[in-house]
Amino acid sequence: MGTDSGEPFEGPPHRVRLSSFYIDQHEATNRQYALFADATGFVTESERLGWSGVFDPRQNGWTKGDGADWRHPHGPGSSQTGMPDHPVVHLSWEDAKSYCDWKGTRLPTEGEFECAARGGLEGARYAWGEELIPGGVQIVESYHVAEALWGVAKELLRDDRAAAETWAEARCSELREGRLDTLLATLKAHAGHCTKAAECEAYIETNRERMRYADFRAQGLQIGSGVVEAGCKTVVAVRLKRAGMHWTKEGADGILALRGCILGGRYEDSWAWRSESQHAPAA
Repeated sequence: MGTDSGEPFEGPPHRVRLSSFYIDQHEATNRQYALFADATGFVTESERLGWSGVFDPRQNGWTKGDGADWRHPHGPGSSQTGMPDHPVVHLSWEDAKSYCDWKGTRLPTEGEFECAARGGLEGARYAWGEELIPGGVQIVESYHVAEALWGVAKELLRDDRAAAETWAEARCSELREGRLDTLLATLKAHAGHCTKAAECEAYIETNRERMRYADFRAQGLQIGSGVVEAGCKTVVAVRLKRAGMHWTKEGADGILALRGCILGGRYEDSWAWRSESQHAPAA
């Protein structure tokens, strides 16, 4: 267990001998944890403190999320009630142990969990192999990176709006054109006296392989979320959000799948596949 390619606390790799053990097939869900909380009146650590750790993808790290707990996974105003089968989140070790004690089970050891999570692949980075998305291309949404660069410009040149705009446009051009070394050198030069510059430098350095925007554009790939948002509007909003419409989840899923096939030019193929799957002989 362990690795040399992760965080410092994850290594070094070493062998661990395990006895046979049982482990649940799925994580504990909101529905399951709610049964425990309702039966016992248990209050989690994040509920008592009034905050929980929330991962911020822009900083590529964890930050304090006020009002976040298992009942409000995205903070104030959110609720887990519409996600009964989602894994319960924002639990401390004590919160999880209390649930297991109530259920008559126990938490797995680190070795047991890693053995199960690796899916039988010794030394693999993920349960399915070495690549996070086999055959896929990971792209960081370009708008968010540009937004971070504008934040740096405003902090550096807060008293000169025109200069801040010029600086930000220059950095965004470097980003779009693939001149990341130049961009990182500029951010590093300001990192010592500008917190946002230091954060932005670290974020881009960590994710630079997913920010090769010039290469992605040359391959005809989208580097922004606009096309996805437009697709959602075309597929979802135009069809489902009409006057007087009320949908069940099953009905909405069905009509969206059908609409996706039609708009994607795969209508005939989908019916052929459906017919084959329905008439396939039982194994």
